[in-house]
Amino acid sequence: MTRHHILMLIGVLAIVQTMLVLVPQMILGGAIDWPNSLNFPPNEVLPLILSEIDQVRLGYGVYLIYSLAWAPI
Repeated sequence: MTRHHILMLIGVLAIVQTMLVLVPQMILGGAIDWPNSLNFPPNEVLPLILSEIDQVRLGYGVYLIYSLAWAPI
């Protein structure tokens, strides 16, 4: 693999990683009104999270993936 191909791959990964930032915001925003729900008292937010647990796991899972994507970039 040439230097040019490596730089192109890094550039593509950086663009994809940047777009992934929006995915958890859309998922969590729709499921639990994130980030507004960060200010909710526990007696409001915990039942909300429990009722949307699959979406919360997916949203934070995508956060984990795009955070780890910085390592090769």
